Amino acid sequence: MKSTSILFVSLAVLAASCQKVNDPEKINHDSSVTLYLSGEKSSTSSSQRTMLSGNDVIWSPSGEYLAVAISDRNNMVEDNKWSEGGPVPEVVACLSSNEGVVTADGSKANFSISFPDKESVPTGGAYRFHAVYPLDATFVLGNVSKWDWGVFVGTRSGERGQYPPEGSFDPLADVMLAISRNEYTEITDGMTIDLVFERLCTHARIALKGLPADATIIKAVIYAPEGYSMSGISYINVMNASLSSDKSGRNYVILNYGNDEESGKTGSKSTRASVIGRPVNPDGSFDLLFCTRPMVIAPGDKLQIVLYTDQGTIEKTIIAGASGIRFEQNTLSSVTVGMSAQPLVPYFCHILTAPGSEPVSSLSIPRTGGTSRFYLHSNAGNYANLNIESCNSIYRINSYDAILQEDGSYLMECELLRRPNNSLSSTVANTVPASFSCFGQTMMGYPLDIIQECGAGEIVAGDWTADPVQIGSLRWYPVNLGFDLSHPFGKYYQFGRKAGQYAYCDNPSTKFAVASYDSKYNFAGTPDDDTFYGSSFWWYTYGDPMTTIVRETWLETDTPEELAKGKGNPCPEGWRLPSRDEMVAFITDAGHKNKATRTSHCGASFSSVTSDGTAYIWEVWNSDQDKFLEFPIAGYINGTKTLYNAAGNISGYESISEETFRAYDELSLHRRETESGWGLGMYWAADSDWDVNLLCFNSRGYSSDVSMVTYGYPGWGCSVRCVQSVPESE
Repeated sequence: MKSTSILFVSLAVLAASCQKVNDPEKINHDSSVTLYLSGEKSSTSSSQRTMLSGNDVIWSPSGEYLAVAISDRNNMVEDNKWSEGGPVPEVVACLSSNEGVVTADGSKANFSISFPDKESVPTGGAYRFHAVYPLDATFVLGNVSKWDWGVFVGTRSGERGQYPPEGSFDPLADVMLAISRNEYTEITDGMTIDLVFERLCTHARIALKGLPADATIIKAVIYAPEGYSMSGISYINVMNASLSSDKSGRNYVILNYGNDEESGKTGSKSTRASVIGRPVNPDGSFDLLFCTRPMVIAPGDKLQIVLYTDQGTIEKTIIAGASGIRFEQNTLSSVTVGMSAQPLVPYFCHILTAPGSEPVSSLSIPRTGGTSRFYLHSNAGNYANLNIESCNSIYRINSYDAILQEDGSYLMECELLRRPNNSLSSTVANTVPASFSCFGQTMMGYPLDIIQECGAGEIVAGDWTADPVQIGSLRWYPVNLGFDLSHPFGKYYQFGRKAGQYAYCDNPSTKFAVASYDSKYNFAGTPDDDTFYGSSFWWYTYGDPMTTIVRETWLETDTPEELAKGKGNPCPEGWRLPSRDEMVAFITDAGHKNKATRTSHCGASFSSVTSDGTAYIWEVWNSDQDKFLEFPIAGYINGTKTLYNAAGNISGYESISEETFRAYDELSLHRRETESGWGLGMYWAADSDWDVNLLCFNSRGYSSDVSMVTYGYPGWGCSVRCVQSVPESE
């Protein structure tokens, strides 16, 4: 049985004035106030519940509870409308009833509600009582408006459907609403409230004949045509006499023949199946007992039944005759259906390249990144779950809810967003475990084979190939500048410098020297391309770096003067660095960004440069253009050390030493998150005004961790990703 305290968890969005009532067993009855609510009806047919007795559905002998709300008419004005600027409508109390007392023949029931003390009883209003039966059918009060109370009719949250016990109906699917016949100006201990009930559903039996006697039915789904409402959510207006209003509906009812774990924690054991699945009777008969909204299937319309068994599916379509198929309120509506001519179809899955095409044994996709749609035709359910955790070449598979086909099966559309295969010599084969479920219950598993081809791209390095990627108005180089198979992070560039260097831990032949300057603070001498220059603030400068604001651009052209100073565009011919504005636009245009830990980057292994062969990667997708880019968290070389005086102010800058440079490893390069900070990928923008501009990827993985920053120094060694402008004509 469900304690009253649990009600207020399920009604978490109650109006602010709703009162929480303690467990009735713990109430001090010397000071408590108890009201009695009549569940009596004029006839058995108008008080039907969920226990089947002959052709009557009666109250269950135990476990019956109501959810009760009390409204105050004084909060209202004429025509049941709230006055402009008037008081906010409130439900003055929201309670769960004590367990109902049911007569021996099950035709009548009486309930009571208890206030913990007299001080909690509302006073001075004009009160009406509202009830929802059963208590567990309620899900929220105040969802649509402050006075609408939502209830599940013929279904439950998450489309879990109904769980009919042997020979009867699911207690949580049979829903009634009630309102007090009278309005009360005071509430006193022992008073009786006369309720008028209205049922929101009707009880139906579809008697199936001629089924395979050895079959076990796991789930049944009954479909009406589109436009009919068999189950869904209704709302009762608890502030006036309006009992119910249909706000949403589904054209199907789901019947589950297994343990209902959620309601099993609170409901009576007699209402739950004890095994997964229910065997067909030895004579081949099986009764589908369900609750549905009252309706009439019009002549010529179809009612479809799909049975999911332990072996496969059995389907039957019924065409309504001249009088239609009637599910009438407050009656037990029965239909008999012959199933002997309906075959049991074993569960299957077919891979299709287009709806209605011939099945293929595996899905073959091209080397390049993007979106590839394929279709899974299966009779095993309405949803497919594909597990790609072990498939490095696949980024994401979106599985969409399928549409029921004429043959009773489903065509499931799946969208595959795939990483490019950047090998020149080998295909990539993945076996993706797929499981098919019918409204949450797994019916079958299936291995889905996906093969990705290899091929040549514009950019080739050894056995590696790739293509530039257009996102927005720019084409982006697919890898960091300086990339090769042995150095997947690429080189590290000091701002404005044409030559880059590898970190010493990646290539011990990289040299180091302290930058030297002439009297005008220009770099003295000709830079050695293989040498990283530690500097005091910048590796080159014009004027005193402590006092002069310098505005620089990493120029696209290389003049002899710039080359003599080691400056210039480091990118291949026809490529350049992106500006800050272009990087800001890229962050916006890129769309989906996701951090992953990868064992390879664009087909190249990290095993030669990291301790465990993996690296943090930011995967950037533009789903509209079907474009994919990877940005490794390559770290950076902190080329300067900031000095502080006794007052805590910056007093100068000191270049790193050769010893420090040679000690750089993946941790000191900030490729990995450490106790003192996170791994970073720092990418230069082409322009700077005192503060440099860097596109930063943080290893934390939050969406906000891809951003522009200005806290670096031009003497740092950071990554470069080159771009090309796309002509407007393209």
